Amino acid sequence: MKRSATNRRAFTLIELLVVVAIIVALLAILLPSMGRAIATAEMTVCGTRMKQIHIAMLAYVADNQRAHPHPQQWVTLDSYPTSWASQKALEDGQLWRYMQQMQDAYLCPTFKGVAQQFAGLEAKSSICMNVWFGHGNPAAGSWLGKATLTRWTEVRRPGSLMLLSDENPFTVPNYSTHAINNLAMGPGDYHNPASHVDSIGSFHLPQQGDYATGLSNVAFVDGHVEQRTIDDTKEVATPDIYK
Repeated sequence: MKRSATNRRAFTLIELLVVVAIIVALLAILLPSMGRAIATAEMTVCGTRMKQIHIAMLAYVADNQRAHPHPQQWVTLDSYPTSWASQKALEDGQLWRYMQQMQDAYLCPTFKGVAQQFAGLEAKSSICMNVWFGHGNPAAGSWLGKATLTRWTEVRRPGSLMLLSDENPFTVPNYSTHAINNLAMGPGDYHNPASHVDSIGSFHLPQQGDYATGLSNVAFVDGHVEQRTIDDTKEVATPDIYK
């Protein structure tokens, strides 16, 4: 006896629309979380790269009578004011012999997209060195009229003075008058609230897409990395002797 085929009821249009609406709602919930997780991971990678640069700097110090690299020579001023977009600036810099096998460490992955958005250039580097370590500058051995540091051993509290940081490819009113141009980050006068030059970055995990409200990775002289806000610029970047 031949069995009759089982009748199967097809989905109605209303049922399909309900399913689609549920999928759209789930994506709306999950995508921002996924985007933030990716951004957090990139910020962590950036901090790890700063630690790699710190290790390379320690090797440089060991090879150079304990003198540290210069903020305007560890990556040179080639193509200034866009030295950060120059491969030659890296290759001519003081750290290249220590960094050429890990040159990705010069560049924060988040900065790459932000720089393309604000400056329209392909970044080769982004991590900046504190200008207060500017010993032996042929043009000036000072910053804001004060002598710069010549040895890391001069730092009273190596766990509280910034060595490296992110810097923005844009200015932020009341915080910076210069966007990243070379790979040296120079804060304003600690004792003058109106003094603004450079600032640490603010593009990691911005609030509602406002890149002035995010975080910066900051690597200290002792090698540890913290996330700080742009408000912390002068506090972390100014040596104790000038506070």
